[in-house]
Amino acid sequence: MNKLSKSIAVSIATVAVATASASAALMLPTQNCSYSFTKNLKMGSKSSEVMNLQKVLNMNPQTRVAMSGPGSEGMETMKFGPATRAAVVKFQNIHRDDILTPAGLSNGSGSVYGLTRAVLNQICTGNINPNPNPNPTPGPVTSGPVSVMLAPVQPMGVLVGGTASQRIADFNFAGNGTVTNVTLQRTGVSSDSTLANVYLYDGIRRIAGPASVTTGGKINFNSTSGLFAVSGSKTITVRSDIANVSG
Repeated sequence: MNKLSKSIAVSIATVAVATASASAALMLPTQNCSYSFTKNLKMGSKSSEVMNLQKVLNMNPQTRVAMSGPGSEGMETMKFGPATRAAVVKFQNIHRDDILTPAGLSNGSGSVYGLTRAVLNQICTGNINPNPNPNPTPGPVTSGPVSVMLAPVQPMGVLVGGTASQRIADFNFAGNGTVTNVTLQRTGVSSDSTLANVYLYDGIRRIAGPASVTTGGKINFNSTSGLFAVSGSKTITVRSDIANVSG
């Protein structure tokens, strides 16, 4: 089986949502970075990789090393101290299924070893940007009763070529209305053909698809009668069949 990093295989950059009476649109934040993590990092470590680790952690408001002073956004340091360790624990707990569960842990250790490095490298691989924005924070732009945000915890496992219905991303919808259109934008270094078929799921129930990736990396789901209804909040999962790839 050929394995693909999820960040290489696909990342969802745009979601457009239309309801029967109004619409909402969202440009999702991305973590653009070109860092590579090759060393074990822990309390007391001092290196440029610690500084890069702090930069990645500071990209997400949930894992910021510090709000001000050393270790904060724009003031990252090469020293792995208690604040960095606490931020790593939060990062590990967010990515529990990919870091803690395989290691048999119930809580993050705060040290960066193989599994944590793998997730950090997945986040950065394929998002090369010589001037990365450490804190992209665009929010939903709404003009109707339904808005959408990327769910705070995302799947970060390895995608395997030739497998079916792999979980790609989760989105949280909020408000009241019937969603009739969802448009996704595939980004990254993979080809459009990597995603053989794309589906929308409400829990374990498939509600739309299969859809194909069209020219320009767009994936469109439409239903004049409504794809799904939102009353309060709802989480929708994007899944895809992954094509066999060479290499």
